[in-house]
Amino acid sequence: MIDAALGDKNIAIADGRKAVDLFPTGKDAITGSALLQNLAVIYAWSGEKQAVRDILNQLVKYPVI
Repeated sequence: MIDAALGDKNIAIADGRKAVDLFPTGKDAITGSALLQNLAVIYAWSGEKQAVRDILNQLVKYPVI
């Protein structure tokens, strides 16, 4: 998320996607959903509105932490 805040959109998205891929929600719903939340923030800060919507639609299936 730091890269997104600093304006390094591509690096932030790549790192966020990598984290989500390492801990998918199918293996760990709590950690996976937290990482998806972080990725949604990265997308929001990067101006990727549709990507944020897609992730939020996935997140409604998981517990809130």
